[in-house]
Amino acid sequence: MDELLKAIALANLEQKVLLLPQFLEYEKKGIEFLIGCLCDRELAIREKAYQLLKDIKDEKAQKATALGLLLNPGDKIYSVYEAGIWFTDESYLLFDGVDYLIEIYIQVYGDRNFDEGDEMCQSKRKYCYINKTKAEQKAETIHRNSLAKHSIGDICGFYWERKNPDLDLKSWCLENNLLSNQEWNDLPSHQREWRIEKLIGEYQDKTLIDRYKRSKYIYHLDFVDEWLRENQVNYNYDYEDWDNLFKLLEYLELPENIELLSKFWKDGVGDFAFVREEIVQQESYVTIEEKLSHYLLKDRANNKLIAKPENYAEQAINYLIEILENCHSKPKHKLKAYQLLYDFDTDAAKQFIAKGIEGISVESMFELGEEIDLNSIRLSWDGNPS
Repeated sequence: MDELLKAIALANLEQKVLLLPQFLEYEKKGIEFLIGCLCDRELAIREKAYQLLKDIKDEKAQKATALGLLLNPGDKIYSVYEAGIWFTDESYLLFDGVDYLIEIYIQVYGDRNFDEGDEMCQSKRKYCYINKTKAEQKAETIHRNSLAKHSIGDICGFYWERKNPDLDLKSWCLENNLLSNQEWNDLPSHQREWRIEKLIGEYQDKTLIDRYKRSKYIYHLDFVDEWLRENQVNYNYDYEDWDNLFKLLEYLELPENIELLSKFWKDGVGDFAFVREEIVQQESYVTIEEKLSHYLLKDRANNKLIAKPENYAEQAINYLIEILENCHSKPKHKLKAYQLLYDFDTDAAKQFIAKGIEGISVESMFELGEEIDLNSIRLSWDGNPS
C-alpha cells in the first residue's frame, strides 16, 4: 500500500478521487485509510470515501458512515427541490422557487405561524448531490413523474401561461397611444395592471387586446402556435376546436414526445422539481442521493441541513436595507433589521451600520416592550437620535 500512498500524495484532486477505490484491495489497512478520508478538507474526497465505505460489511466502516456524509461550512452542493403547489377556485398554482429570506422575515416581524396553504406553497429540499449533472437528472425525473398527476385546463388544472417579467406597463401604454391615469402610478402593481386591463377592454378593440396579451405573456394558450413553431412541433393547432387542447396534450404525451411534453410544462407552467446551487452554512451529515427525510432520525432531529445560495448575504442585506429605508416601517422592525445587519461582514452592511437609523425617536424605543441592545445602537448615532 506504500506505493499507492506515494501516488495519492503526488496526485491532484481528480486523480486522488480515481485512486481511492484501489485502497479496498488492502482490506483493513485500506478501510482505515478511507475512514480517515471521511474528514478530508475536500468534499469530493469525503464523498468518494463515503460511497466506497457505506455498503461494506465491516464494523468500523459501518460505524464511520452511520451518520452519513460530513458536510462542512463552505462546501458547495446541489439541492433538488420539489415545487410548492396551491390552488384557487379556478386553478392550481405552482411555486417553483426558494424563499431564502423567510428566517430573516421571521426575525424582523415575528413568527408567521404558517397555515396549511403557506406550508404547501413552500418548495421543499428533497435531495442533496455533489454532482450537478446527477442533481439535474433527478430533478427532471421528478418533474416528468409529476406530469401524469396533473392537468392543464380552465377548471381544476394549471393555466398554461408565462408572464413577461420585463413588461413596462407605462411604456406600453405610451407606445399604443393609451393614456393611463397618473394616479395609477401610486397603486400596487396588481391593482394598476387591473385598471389598465379594464381600460383596454372598454375600447373593445380585438387587435389592441391581442397586442396587449402578447406583450404581457411570453407564452399563452391563445397563441400556443408560436411555441409549437419555436420547438418545431409538427402539429396543426385549431383554435376553433374546443377539444383541441386535449388533443394537443394527447399528442405530446406519446412516449416519443416525452421531452417535448416536459418542456411544454416548464415553459408554460413551471418546474415541478428544480436544482439550486448552495453553500453549506454549518456542519451537517446527509445521505447523498437519497431522500433527505431518511437521515432525519429521532436522535438526530437537530441535524438540519442549512445551505444557501452564494449571493445570500447580498439578498439579505438588500432586504434589510429596504426595511430601513421604508418610511412606513415600524420603529421596532427598523431596529431589528439594523441589528441583523451586524451579522454580515460586507461593505454594504458596514455603510448602513455607520449611517445609523433614521426616524427613530427615544420615545419609540421605550414603546417597543422588548429588550433592545440600545448601547450598540447609540454608537451609530451622532448626537441626539431624535
